[in-house]
Amino acid sequence: FKELQSNFTRKQIEEWAQETGFMKRKTKLKPEYFFLLCSCLGESFGEKSLVELCAQLCSTFDVELTSEGLNQRFNSKAVEFLKKMYQSIFSNQLAYPMVENRLFNRLRILDSSGFNLPADYLDYKGASGSGVKVQLEYELYQGSFLHLLVQEGKESDSNYPKVIRDTIQPGDLCLRDLGYFSLENLIDIEKRGGYYLSRLKNNMNLYQQNKEGRWEKMDLEKITKDLQRGETLELPNIRIGYWVKEPLITRVVLTKLTEEQEEKRQAHLNKKKKKGKKPLSAQKNISVNIYVTNIPQKMVKKEEIHSLYSLRWQIEILFKTWKSLFEIHRVKKMKKERFECHLYGT
Repeated sequence: FKELQSNFTRKQIEEWAQETGFMKRKTKLKPEYFFLLCSCLGESFGEKSLVELCAQLCSTFDVELTSEGLNQRFNSKAVEFLKKMYQSIFSNQLAYPMVENRLFNRLRILDSSGFNLPADYLDYKGASGSGVKVQLEYELYQGSFLHLLVQEGKESDSNYPKVIRDTIQPGDLCLRDLGYFSLENLIDIEKRGGYYLSRLKNNMNLYQQNKEGRWEKMDLEKITKDLQRGETLELPNIRIGYWVKEPLITRVVLTKLTEEQEEKRQAHLNKKKKKGKKPLSAQKNISVNIYVTNIPQKMVKKEEIHSLYSLRWQIEILFKTWKSLFEIHRVKKMKKERFECHLYGT
């Protein structure tokens, strides 16, 4: 509560509540109380009953409401109010100090997290049944959030970069999971003056130009056969794919995993298979990480590429924290607006 007060005045919060239509007149359930109920005070919010939430309001803020009265406050106006609060917190957030002499303008990490919902949530279609997906982009230098989107679970990650493409600035580095991989997206980043660093998808072939200028398909198994554990190989000016209108010719870095890294990857693949998910990582290249990037060698050496890409785990840790602390993936049957308040509040 003190942190909320230090960032926003009560007047600001009330203005946002009025702008969104959440507060039309003064009531005992103040906007900041409602926000805190849906966020900091809302551990296991998605599983609590309305009676329990009313008891929480009474014990914390001495506000007495009936369960039906609180249920009526969970409406589309409340969702818009929490969205407004969320966006304002994002734009004011500076969790880490600026880094001097940094290599990139911004270090952008994009990832998503999805979870199933009760069958009643017909507005959120998943791959099977009901489901929701949260798209989140994080800027590592400032420790701030750039974008957040709540969408249906069935939506493909590869479509989201098109939504935020106009926000890419010259010098930005985009780190993304394999699910976002597409040649079109990588080419678009480069055209806008940005940098990309991505793992290579399993179904993509690599081509190298011979002395006659013809592009020949590379045998990755043969190339990586003699690599030692932990060794890195760099291949410049490699063409990704062949039958494309606009080919991507880029820097490719291959790293042979250590035994420990390979065991972790195999365990991760096995876990995905048990869940019925088709892993995007290449089973045939399980012992090798293949990266594609347009970052010049003089900026980042081949030996540093793996460590740089590993920064992407920061956002995965964040999602795991949300799920463990706020249990955003545990949701009982409730109306759509209450669920969205829970989601934006946490």
